Amino acid sequence: MPREFVMIEHEYGEASLAAVPEAQEIRRAIDLLWGNRSRFELRLLHKRQGRTFVDAGLFDRAHLGEMIALALERNAGGRAVYVNLNPIRNDHNHAAVNQLERSPTGLVGNSSIEKREFFPIDLDPARPADTSATDAQLREAEELGKTIKAYLSARGWPDPIECASGNGVHLLYSIDLPNDDESRRLVEAGLHSLDVKFSTGSVKIDKSMGNAGRIIKLYGTVANKGADTPATPHRRARVLRVPEQSRVVPSEALMQLAGPSSRPWPLGPMPTWLQNGEARSMAAGAGFDLDAFMAKLGIPFTLERKTDGNEWLHLDRCPFDPAHGPKKSAVYRGQEGRLGFKCFHDSCTGRDWHALRDLVENQSAPPTASPPAGPQKLPPALKPVPHLSADLLPRAIAPAVVDAAERLQCPADYLAVSMLTAAGAIVGNRLGIWPMAKDETWTVFPALWGAIVGDPGTKKTPAMQVAHVPLRHLEERAREKFGLEYKLYKAEKAQYDKAFEAWKKDKAGEAPVGPPPEPKLQRIVVHDTTYQALGQILADNPRGVLALADELSGLLRGLDAPGQEAARGFFLTGWGGNSGYSFDRIGRGAIVLPRYSLTMFGGFQPELMKSYVREAQRGEKSDGLLQRFQLLVWPDCTGEFQLVDRSPDAQAMGNYHRAMDDLHRATGNTMHVNGEAGDQPTMVHFAGDAQQTFNVWYLANEKLVKSGRLDSSRQSHFAKYRSLVPALALLFHLLDCQPGKVCRCCTERAIGFASYLKAHAHRVYGSMYGHDYGAARVLAEKLLNGAIATGFSRRTLKQKCWSGLGRDEQMQAALDALVELGWLIEHDDRKPGGGRPTTRYLIAAGISADLL
Repeated sequence: MPREFVMIEHEYGEASLAAVPEAQEIRRAIDLLWGNRSRFELRLLHKRQGRTFVDAGLFDRAHLGEMIALALERNAGGRAVYVNLNPIRNDHNHAAVNQLERSPTGLVGNSSIEKREFFPIDLDPARPADTSATDAQLREAEELGKTIKAYLSARGWPDPIECASGNGVHLLYSIDLPNDDESRRLVEAGLHSLDVKFSTGSVKIDKSMGNAGRIIKLYGTVANKGADTPATPHRRARVLRVPEQSRVVPSEALMQLAGPSSRPWPLGPMPTWLQNGEARSMAAGAGFDLDAFMAKLGIPFTLERKTDGNEWLHLDRCPFDPAHGPKKSAVYRGQEGRLGFKCFHDSCTGRDWHALRDLVENQSAPPTASPPAGPQKLPPALKPVPHLSADLLPRAIAPAVVDAAERLQCPADYLAVSMLTAAGAIVGNRLGIWPMAKDETWTVFPALWGAIVGDPGTKKTPAMQVAHVPLRHLEERAREKFGLEYKLYKAEKAQYDKAFEAWKKDKAGEAPVGPPPEPKLQRIVVHDTTYQALGQILADNPRGVLALADELSGLLRGLDAPGQEAARGFFLTGWGGNSGYSFDRIGRGAIVLPRYSLTMFGGFQPELMKSYVREAQRGEKSDGLLQRFQLLVWPDCTGEFQLVDRSPDAQAMGNYHRAMDDLHRATGNTMHVNGEAGDQPTMVHFAGDAQQTFNVWYLANEKLVKSGRLDSSRQSHFAKYRSLVPALALLFHLLDCQPGKVCRCCTERAIGFASYLKAHAHRVYGSMYGHDYGAARVLAEKLLNGAIATGFSRRTLKQKCWSGLGRDEQMQAALDALVELGWLIEHDDRKPGGGRPTTRYLIAAGISADLL
């Protein structure tokens, strides 16, 4: 585990950081803690109606970029993200390789761990379940951590890796022990000893961290328990300090800590260092609180006492698979106190008492726990989207985005996509990327279409104006240059005309060489124009222009109008910068565009966006025009308005303007290919490790697009992400003025930004398809009005034919959401004769209009 340097970042209790996951911090933590690790289990936990659902997958190091991208996306969507603390055995395999699947407990247990590399001390403030810690509680945990660190240092322990879990403190001490029973007892005894000495009523040491297969928060992701409030904020887990030198805790120091004062063991033979009378008496099970364990498991059971003195606790359902019903699994306790677990289904072979303890103590409870305390307030109608992290943006624009968003008091999302679209329009089709390492027939240019969705008065237009200042400066310089060139042209043209007239008159000598070329006005932005006039502008500016509209719905509806099919086709063809077009005009000749780039950008009002999304699915309108808006954001405009009256950050805004100027010079009209001037674009490849990262993401995106789980609109939208990620990676690379091939860092940042955009796309299309909380609110109002009786089935609800719940996906989304929020309680109605049970929905007590 390479730890050659000291890293000091933020204190445990600092809550000023934005509660968003960070790709760079995740990778840094992986490199610091698990630099030699070849495989990882990514485990995602999501609570719904008091139940915990687990998605898990095994990822090898070659697919680390994909794992990080999934962690970012799912954590931003509310999942808690974990990885294994200790290394996984090389011979441990599973079908879910480099992908996620639903799992009752996760994929890696204690027996699948190769060895123990860490002695983990997890200091957790005592607080209500599913609640984030307060700042005061974190300070208490930090102080206790300092006390424990000093105590162990005085006894010859090296310095630990210090981490903030988001709700507590982690002290990770390096050890080197095999994964066997004796090591487990040694580690658990050490944790018990510390617990006895240091745990208080307000901060506890988590003794379950002694499990070899213990999972731990993936540092760089957000700890998101409960509501994110000023008093109990969500915080990002972080690696704080790493020792200059990595030293393993001496075995003698571990044994001294674990010594006779520590808790002995209820299971298995005693290690030699704990063989004493007290330990032998505890081996009979007297020291294990089975009643508390069963209460934590949370599954009803029937107690049976056998004639041989053994006890069998027959469970109502299997902890690992709820489909294994009553009396198909049991916990048993022998006369001597030895404990065990057995499920009689073949699919649970190998799931023993250790696996059950791992399940319960890892707090990865199966979907059988108790219901929530009561109905919760419904979220807003729209599907949630993550806050934009500045870490996803190029360094050249991130400070400018933060500065302008604060001054304008508008979402940073507006500025980010406005600036990126402007940068892409400057590059146009003059510099591109080959996404494949060898196949150079697929070319991608970073001229991206974008749109911002927001209510009137949310500063959409001011944000665009700030972002497009560099474009206006470039156009002003172009007009000045054109004015000078045109004067010179007129003088040269007059001389030519005079010489030509003289030659025509006298016919003496050779005719003058042809007239001087007429200069062309360089354009970057166009506003209100016909597509024929736009074609003439593009003939003079083949690198491309940006078609800008304050309100895009007007422009798009104009393209939808009868008789505008040619104009619509012209815009569709201009997307991507790879295609050509021609105009045949009577009496004025033809305009031929061998290859042109046309970028579109503007704003949408939410209601106009919703109606356009619905209409865009019908007939000829479903040609993918809307899906071409890849930089599409619909952020939340919440938070208290603050009056900010200050000058712009000169350095931040100056860096942004210089970056755009540099981009314009670097991608000027005169391109060079293989050292020779020409009209062909300059092309670049990914660097080797960046290519591997892109390939992993590309395969995952193809699986999503072809999975059959997406409606046609989102399938088309995410299919176009094939070009979005390489275009963003190239644009980030150019903005930060990096030479050579596109690097891995820019590629990972592009993948993270694409995941952020994906959430916004889900919000846009969900406004039509019911994948947001709009359908849930419709059903909630029906429940409040008594329009349907408690105990209804899905079939009964469908027969109501209510508006907003007409489609199957809308209806199921509403049911799932209201179950998750405690408004409805699922109940399987089993028939006496057997057969498939009918799921019925009971209306929870306590629902009210105040919760809408």
